[in-house]
Amino acid sequence: MPNRDLLSQDELDALMEGVGNGRVVVGRGQSAGEVLAYDLASPENVIACIQPALNTVQMRFVHQLGLGFYELLRRDLPLTPVEVHAEPYQDFVARLHPPCSVNVIGLSPMAGPGLILFDHPLVFSLVGAWYGGQGTQYSETDRLEFTAAELRMVQRLNALCAKALVSAWQPYLPVRWTQHASEISPHLVTAIHPGELLIVFGIDLMLDGTLGTLRVALPSSMFEPVRGTLLAALAREHPLRDERLQRLLEEGVRDAQVQVSCVLAELEVSVNDLLNLQVGDTIPVDLPDQARLEVDGVRLLAGHFGDTQGWRALQIDRWLVSLPETFELPSAERALKPVGRDKAPTKAERKP
Repeated sequence: MPNRDLLSQDELDALMEGVGNGRVVVGRGQSAGEVLAYDLASPENVIACIQPALNTVQMRFVHQLGLGFYELLRRDLPLTPVEVHAEPYQDFVARLHPPCSVNVIGLSPMAGPGLILFDHPLVFSLVGAWYGGQGTQYSETDRLEFTAAELRMVQRLNALCAKALVSAWQPYLPVRWTQHASEISPHLVTAIHPGELLIVFGIDLMLDGTLGTLRVALPSSMFEPVRGTLLAALAREHPLRDERLQRLLEEGVRDAQVQVSCVLAELEVSVNDLLNLQVGDTIPVDLPDQARLEVDGVRLLAGHFGDTQGWRALQIDRWLVSLPETFELPSAERALKPVGRDKAPTKAERKP
């Protein structure tokens, strides 16, 4: 709504007078909402810039896990990927209950240790599938340790995850897997500070009616030494050249309609002279030797302006832009014709 619809001229004059003599206090334009600080060094903001790389690692990790589970059990398992997200270490471990296989790992050249966790339902269901499946369903127990068969399955899972993680990171940087320790409760892990922010991803697996979880939790500080490498990898383009698609795109661009304009001359006048112009006034113009052909304000071609077959025409003499080496000029047979005309205009149609 225009300002004149809000206040009358008398109200505007009174307001300006009040501001001038100090009776009306001018506000500082403070926001009505709460102002939130944005910390550029915050771990969450630092991780956000490499989020595309982490998403790719997650997808490749899940794919490699699927292949590994098939080789292990000779059956396809329904793996549900868990979205990459960040959460504090204390919130992460609060949802876990022993027995839970917590494995402290290293992924050189990343700094510091990370975690891979297999909860008891996951290990229990995989042991059942290893021995044929459709056995006893998982139920909550009070025991705090794994059985011998479950410990052996944990070893197989560690080997499977080591191979999957190394392959998942391959497009960005070569990593080397190292396992430092293994615990049955995350509360026993002292290698990670409780205030650390974790980057978590993994899978959920529903097997024979039992839902198990596998999580990879990497502290945000692990990515500091390799953050530049990841950003550089994201900046690189890896185009897949498709000759057919390129040909179709070129044909589509060449057949596209564009609006062109021919500029004969330009001149500058002051605003005062422009306002003083009257009907019948004459503006002297010095016509240049060549006119310009422009597309959306971009100067492309130059040539001589004249007549041909009764039409005003522009004879192209030169390009005003440098063309790519692979650009092919159209043949002379594809000369421009007046839009909507297939033949020369009649005498009555010709412009004077």
